[in-house]
Amino acid sequence: MLPLLIPIFKISRRQSVWARLVETGLASRCDKLRSRKATQELQTVHTESHSLVFGTNQINRAKVEASQVSFVRLACGGVGVDLDTTWNEHHTAATARMAAGCVINLSYKAAKGEIQNGFAVVRPPGRHAEPNAAMGFCFFNSIAIAARLLRQRLPSEIRRVLIVDWDVHHGNGTQQVFYDDPNVLYLSIHRHDDGNFFPGTGGPTECGAGPGLGFIVNIAWSGGLNPPLGDAEYLAAFRTVLPFPECLENY
Repeated sequence: MLPLLIPIFKISRRQSVWARLVETGLASRCDKLRSRKATQELQTVHTESHSLVFGTNQINRAKVEASQVSFVRLACGGVGVDLDTTWNEHHTAATARMAAGCVINLSYKAAKGEIQNGFAVVRPPGRHAEPNAAMGFCFFNSIAIAARLLRQRLPSEIRRVLIVDWDVHHGNGTQQVFYDDPNVLYLSIHRHDDGNFFPGTGGPTECGAGPGLGFIVNIAWSGGLNPPLGDAEYLAAFRTVLPFPECLENY
């Protein structure tokens, strides 16, 4: 059965995903795993100040200098960490830590062979979160934290990690974390429009640096929506560029 990790916080997009899983009958075929909040594990990728600001309560955040983070007033009247990323004093920190903890737990169980695979139905996402910056609805880079922890905790079992990201936006934070790391191959399929599509990173010439050169692969769609991209383009990318297991002998 396919294990699922479901955080306890109710978020509309997560609820929509869950409703579809129930509707198709997939949820009934899955084991549900208990979720938890990430702790100091966040600092395997993020700075201590970032982890305090976005992962704890208001009292602990007061310990961090105000100059290290600036909240802004959104057009709707709410508070955000930037113009598109809202912040809720009562729920955001706990929810972000829960999302990261779910991904960490799921990846660890898969790596240890306790499960064959899994799907973490979590919000907020993580790809845009950088070591010291939250953006694009992301506070903690869950997949980057999980990948780094696997390498640290299971060095003999997990020598290398492949991260495949096919969201419409480039995962700038994930790329930044592993840009010079030859042990993590990051492949992203996203809309780029010559740098004019959020977040503006992920051009085809961004390939890593130093020992990590060649371990960043960006399939950057440009040209807007004329002609529109569809299944054919994504199938071509997955079949010709994505290194399937039999192609990873040299990795």
